[in-house]
Amino acid sequence: AGVATVSTGHTFRKKIRSKPSATVPVLQLRDVCDNNYIDLASAESVPESDLPSGAINIEPGCIVFRSRGPKNVAAVVPPSLESGVAAAPLYILCVKGSDVLPDYVAWHINQPHVQNELASLHEGTTVKSIRKSDLANLQIALPPLEQQRTVLEIAKAAAEEAQIARELVTKREQLVAAVLRDVVSGKTK
Repeated sequence: AGVATVSTGHTFRKKIRSKPSATVPVLQLRDVCDNNYIDLASAESVPESDLPSGAINIEPGCIVFRSRGPKNVAAVVPPSLESGVAAAPLYILCVKGSDVLPDYVAWHINQPHVQNELASLHEGTTVKSIRKSDLANLQIALPPLEQQRTVLEIAKAAAEEAQIARELVTKREQLVAAVLRDVVSGKTK
């Protein structure tokens, strides 16, 4: 995408495990959730001395992209992560210019039509993956900044509404189950 640079996460020689002297969080595939959220609580941390040479720091506003697996989602690094690194096979996108909102780019990548396009680019038979060049060449519709903000506000409101609807369905199911238990037990006629 011409709106962002794309870098590859860093390859670690050994399994990444948190250490007591750890100061640097390492984002891995499992930390980028299907709901486009980065789970910092699950991220391992390593001492700075364990980082590969030339490790690119990720910071708030960077976008991490899951290049492997059935769902290739993007998520923006939250402000609560002051600094860290991404492990391969994550890709790191850094937006170019002040006329591009990282949240908008991540939102765009996560849209169903873009996810379908990415699925058509999958390589591999067992573990599906997206090549860095395919992600870099992905076309991103880029409206003016104010429209990007509007899109994000509407998307956030729609996500909140969907969450409330899911919670209502769950509460209704719990209520119906409780009423039916009472009917079966003879507490209610």
